[in-house]
Amino acid sequence: MKVLDFTRPVIVYHRKDPDGWFSNAVCRHHLRQHGAAPETIRSIGWEYRDPTPDVGDASVVFLVDISCEGLQSDPAMADRLVWIDHHISAIKQWGETLPGLRVDGVGACRLAWHWWTRDPLAMHALEPPRVDWAKQQEGEPYLVFLVGLRDAWRHVGTEHEGWCEAVCLGLYSPTAYDMEGYLGADGYKQGMDLASIIRNASVLGQYLGEVRRQDALEAGMLRFWEGILWLCLNTQARGSGVLTEAALRAGVKVEGLCVWSVNAKGRCAVRMYHAPGHEHLDLSKIATARGGGGHRGACGFETDPAEWLNSLTNTRPLVVV
Repeated sequence: MKVLDFTRPVIVYHRKDPDGWFSNAVCRHHLRQHGAAPETIRSIGWEYRDPTPDVGDASVVFLVDISCEGLQSDPAMADRLVWIDHHISAIKQWGETLPGLRVDGVGACRLAWHWWTRDPLAMHALEPPRVDWAKQQEGEPYLVFLVGLRDAWRHVGTEHEGWCEAVCLGLYSPTAYDMEGYLGADGYKQGMDLASIIRNASVLGQYLGEVRRQDALEAGMLRFWEGILWLCLNTQARGSGVLTEAALRAGVKVEGLCVWSVNAKGRCAVRMYHAPGHEHLDLSKIATARGGGGHRGACGFETDPAEWLNSLTNTRPLVVV
């Protein structure tokens, strides 16, 4: 069994979202604990459909909160790739043989912390631990716990929701603050009033949420597609909460929630979510069939904008004026 070598260059590829940012922070934190010099660690935000990266002479490559077919299918990467993820479509495709840790329904940053506190120097796949992931684990940083809850849709209560808004609205983001400094057990950092950030984010989040709900009521469309009744909206906003509340206000029972927008690459990014009460639907199958992936209840794919717009037939407004 090969033992990981952190004395030579290491690359951490991570998803460009809060869970991915914190997964990267967790890896950087522990890499330094295991002797890696900061200048030898490269952190790279990566997204699905990006070109397969050239890892060069990196001794170890981490994929956290993301999967990359080009790397995972390359036999030359077998002894230097660690994959930590929670997206069910990727887990189904690549199984449990690659070194790392995969658990559906648990934030990747939490899985990264758990992997590093087990046996990180051994190149093997960890068995999914039998723990109550709804609770903060022993030694787990509080903010890693909260980010993981958010990404797995388990955030409940004012503090959790406020933290979610703080991350999403950029009031607390990796571009503004050193995230690794928050990896202590209490999650606080000298000179930073996290409680105030959470309170302000809650207020701002409530306002923006109401604006977005009005948009959904005015511009939302109902569509029957793939055997599912959807509430659809053209918006760059992510998440299912606004559409869920809009459907409730309109008195319409839908099974799926769908948002789409044209991204910087000129592709139409389509995101799909469960509607409450329909968690049995595996939406990731729809995404995977179109070259995308994700979770059962939150996933997506990219397509040609014209092709997507032409497919939007047999729709009707959510609210008939």
